[in-house]
Amino acid sequence: MTSSDKDCAPTNRATVGKRRLSILVDTVITEKQNRPQRNFDGFVSTDSIGIEYLTLFRAEDDQSLEQKIKFLNTFAKRIVFFRYASLLNIARHFWKLLRSEWVFCAPHYFWGLVMLNRVGLFPVGGKTISCQFTRHDSFTRRLPALAKAPQEFRAYYTGRDQIKVLEERGAPIGRLKFIEWRIDAKWFRPLEAPSRDYILCPGNVHRNEQLVMELARSTPLKVIRVGQIGILQQLYAEHVGPNLELHLNVDHVEYLRLLQNAAVVILPINPCDEPAGITAALEAVSCAVPVLANDSFGVTPLLQAAYGKEPVSSLDAAVWLEAIQATLNGQLFSASVLAEGREHILKRRALPPEGEDWHFIFD
Repeated sequence: MTSSDKDCAPTNRATVGKRRLSILVDTVITEKQNRPQRNFDGFVSTDSIGIEYLTLFRAEDDQSLEQKIKFLNTFAKRIVFFRYASLLNIARHFWKLLRSEWVFCAPHYFWGLVMLNRVGLFPVGGKTISCQFTRHDSFTRRLPALAKAPQEFRAYYTGRDQIKVLEERGAPIGRLKFIEWRIDAKWFRPLEAPSRDYILCPGNVHRNEQLVMELARSTPLKVIRVGQIGILQQLYAEHVGPNLELHLNVDHVEYLRLLQNAAVVILPINPCDEPAGITAALEAVSCAVPVLANDSFGVTPLLQAAYGKEPVSSLDAAVWLEAIQATLNGQLFSASVLAEGREHILKRRALPPEGEDWHFIFD
């Protein structure tokens, strides 16, 4: 480490917080802007790539160079969603990462640092290397790698129920941490006089689209399906009409307007191994909008804590229609219940004010 590197070391808690955040932002932005045309996606097979990695990380241990190259290439083949750009970006930010006490990163960076630690290229003593994961089935395959990694590597999940599943599958006790997913409650806020003249179904994946279409044919209010995935246009092409609208790629202001004025947000979620719908549910609760969702990782505990409500019992259309009608009639969500939901978001699920040290969220 050079003298200039030492001069950059954080000197107080606020500085540490800013440095921690800068690592995540810089790394992600760099990858998006500089990702090379070649994307190996887990199929690294040539020793020349391993040599390039070691050169970037300034490895000087010639005696174990061959073993390290072999490990790098073997490990890279086994990482799901592994990208060549991941290690490239870690290398670009290598000295900043070494100086940092805390690193929060995307999954492919997390496993890249696990790999580099295994070959002695990235010491983690005194650090906390953490990542939020969403899918517990794919993570199950990586449990052996986490078990062998130092205690400094921590995996975060937004659902305690997901942690329970992973621990039942043999995850190291205490290595999986719970983190409450948070949103910008200042942006997602209630309107004083919302129109409440439509039903909104937001989200991109894991929604039961056939159920949404069926509900639109029977509900007294029109249904608006909002998302960002082009395949929705194909799915809904023959179904849009007076009682069903499809809004794709709306900007943040338009999405907020749609959310604030909805009579109810519906989240019919297909079974999956991730907390699908949690962000949309948080945003709706923060806007004091009723939320109906079936049982899903993360969403069910939110509805119970914010509204004192249980999820819709199934994906049966008749059950959903009954719940929607009861909501529109004011039987399920009173004004006081919606206000309590908003208060829950402000107290437990809101991002801290700009400029504050965010590290407490992940401790």
